[in-house]
Amino acid sequence: MQASLGEVHRYKHDKDAHCIWYQQCGLNPTGKITNCYYNGTAKLLTDATALKTLETACGMVYN
Repeated sequence: MQASLGEVHRYKHDKDAHCIWYQQCGLNPTGKITNCYYNGTAKLLTDATALKTLETACGMVYN
């Protein structure tokens, strides 16, 4: 379980690890946006605004 921004999130654990943080696939039954299942190789971050945010927040590991 993980608490974030006042909400409690429960995660189903299984034997396989999956990355799901790419794109949005729709809404869950409570109306919140869900992310797409993706288990491929990491994708490059190319959005200029996102890159600037990453550099500002994590400059020590950005370069």
